[in-house]
Amino acid sequence: MGLEGGRVNLIANLVDKFLIITDSNGLQIEVNRLLEVLARSIVNEERQIEKRSRLWKSQDIYYLFRKNKGTESTEGIFLKVDQIGFKVHGLHSFFKKDEHDLHLQPDTFMKMKKLRFLVIGECASSLVTPKDGLKYLPNALRILDWHSFASKCLPCQFSAENLIKLNLPCSQIEQLWESDEQLNADLGNLKFLNLTGSKRLRKLPDLSRAKKL
Repeated sequence: MGLEGGRVNLIANLVDKFLIITDSNGLQIEVNRLLEVLARSIVNEERQIEKRSRLWKSQDIYYLFRKNKGTESTEGIFLKVDQIGFKVHGLHSFFKKDEHDLHLQPDTFMKMKKLRFLVIGECASSLVTPKDGLKYLPNALRILDWHSFASKCLPCQFSAENLIKLNLPCSQIEQLWESDEQLNADLGNLKFLNLTGSKRLRKLPDLSRAKKL
């Protein structure tokens, strides 16, 4: 049995045990809510925020970014609107206008070498990126999901060979990569690409090698 077949059987086994839920096509997977709560509680047993493998709480993520405390222990960052009450209370609920806008540094992600999942929802309007963009994103990234990404392009040193999902709706992206060499990036693992609403987009990389897209 091939690797792909083994994965399919593993997913089917988890579904049978009610540990995950899939859609009719088997493309969208959701973890059982109780299992998710248990997993989060285990992760949060680590008292030092910078040593947690995954971060969901806005306060923890705010601390990590503001103090530049990311480490190789950080594997996932999930900052979603519905988790922090922005839909109900607006951005003032945590990131207050101007006073508490979070200014990211060019090297904010420099120490997070093992970061695989970066998900930032519509609260991105309170995240102020550097004028010249981010200097670094980890090559380990599998999922880059950032609403209103404010940079003109991805960092020049970022390799997308491990990317499975690239979701940058309503971004300020003009082109994904700045150099011609990067425009021929290896996108062999990419399965999902969304740049909807990115009105400044003017150039795309060669997608002919993105066979899974």
